[in-house]
Amino acid sequence: MSRYTNPNTGHGSAAEDANALHDLLRGRPVELTGRSNVKDGPDRIVHGKVMIQTKYYQTARESVNAAFDGKTGLYRYKNQVLEVPKDQYFEALELMRQKIKEGRVPGVVNPEEAEKLVKAGSVTYRQARNIAKAGNIDSLWFDVKTQSVTAAYAFGITFAVQYATSRWNGLDHKDALTLSLTAAAGTGTIALGAGVLTQQLLRTAMGQSFTSSVARQVVDGLYATEVGKETVHRLASVMFGKNVTGEAAKNAVTKLLGTNLVISAVSIAAVSLPDLYRALVSKTISWQQFGKNFGVNAAGVGGGTVGALIGGVVGTLVVPGAGTAAGVKIGAAAGGMGGGVLTAWGAKKLLDPVVKDDAEKMVALAQEAVSELAFDYMVTEEEFTEKIAPRLAETITSKWLKAMYQAGSRSKEQDQTRYEFAYRELEPLFAEVISQRSPVHLPAERLVRREMRKISWRLLIEYLRAKLAFWFRRKWELVQE
Repeated sequence: MSRYTNPNTGHGSAAEDANALHDLLRGRPVELTGRSNVKDGPDRIVHGKVMIQTKYYQTARESVNAAFDGKTGLYRYKNQVLEVPKDQYFEALELMRQKIKEGRVPGVVNPEEAEKLVKAGSVTYRQARNIAKAGNIDSLWFDVKTQSVTAAYAFGITFAVQYATSRWNGLDHKDALTLSLTAAAGTGTIALGAGVLTQQLLRTAMGQSFTSSVARQVVDGLYATEVGKETVHRLASVMFGKNVTGEAAKNAVTKLLGTNLVISAVSIAAVSLPDLYRALVSKTISWQQFGKNFGVNAAGVGGGTVGALIGGVVGTLVVPGAGTAAGVKIGAAAGGMGGGVLTAWGAKKLLDPVVKDDAEKMVALAQEAVSELAFDYMVTEEEFTEKIAPRLAETITSKWLKAMYQAGSRSKEQDQTRYEFAYRELEPLFAEVISQRSPVHLPAERLVRREMRKISWRLLIEYLRAKLAFWFRRKWELVQE
């Protein structure tokens, strides 16, 4: 994206990308060959055979003249179609016809062949200039279309994983489908928003300056070691499709790393916004929980970025030669996923002993309330196991625990307030079970009196028997003496 910030060529690079994206979104396979900087080579190849050279200048005459050699006056791009701004097409077509009449296009004599040599771009000159800048409708719309591809991948992967997991956990097709679509929509939206914001930031001078300085320091430190130097050279060579070393390689990797730094920062902010709302506005999580979640998210995103870079280099080793580009993509994907998962898992393990999850605290308080209720209502083991426990499992959900946490967010005695919330909310379950007990009727008074007389006579007899046994044992002991 730093190509856009160049005041002289930025709009041209934006035009190349916008027109290439236009082809891609219409299902046309595109090879972006222009970045290899081959002299008079095409900017892109469509369908593997149509070579296109993009020229975007302020006037149609300037756009067409840029395709002709300044010394010989001949057309420079043999077998290539000249792509000009959409609003300059008809004038450019007439100019090309005139060039053909003048014999300036080798191998072409019929002026009508100009229609095969000139094509209209998908954007105008003004739109190309706007795309190269931040904060306008054209650049925002371009970024939305560009990032929608990434968002679509994120949506699809999340949907597939969530649906499979839901089915394995026993959900039926309808519930699994609803849950999966909801999760995928959230992931896709975050990916789209983070991508657009990242690209907009990278167009600003401040964003470029900050990321370049930080990335340069990292690359310089990496380049100081032999392994780091080899890594930088390999990444740069893959980016340009040819062997690149030295300062050129460092500059290329600095730009790549700078872009990834912005992407990481924006991604962390995007995934942390819901937690920020819960801590600041809805009060459904604590600031300690927010800090822990932020740390885990930051570690995951950072680890994914580093993993993708390392994976890209490893990919060139696993799939060398002609498969280098494929190796980079495979390695970057695997490294990004593995690095993100491992670092997020490690960060959570590191923070777990320090910051206990809000959910764990709420579960502990809920358990205290359940124990107290069981005692107060004199619940039997059978009643608890068969009737109360299943209802508790249905009631105590993550949503319920958030409501429990929120109940104490504005109280000085937070834990006591949350305990009272749990007791109050769960008490109806115990009351309902008690109400289902069979009615107990006290026996008639005469029956009670008769039973009491029986018990009294048994106690008296047992007492007399014990006294007689003691008297005989004592007499026996005296005789023995």
